[in-house]
Amino acid sequence: MDDRGADFHKVDATRTLIRSLSTKIRMAIQVVDKISVTINKIRDEELWPLLKELIQGYVMLKTYRSGYLFKF
Repeated sequence: MDDRGADFHKVDATRTLIRSLSTKIRMAIQVVDKISVTINKIRDEELWPLLKELIQGYVMLKTYRSGYLFKF
């Protein structure tokens, strides 16, 4: 095997490794994207309604203590 053959095999092995890593990175990006979508869905469907309820309860408590009562 000459120097060119050895270099070709190193280059080929490097390309294969880069393809493999690129595939793993793309898969990781897809997983992160799905997790992000899930987090946003939970935030919108569960967290915001609970936060709204908490704020409304706090406002009701403060207005009750101050003698005013507001409806939402």
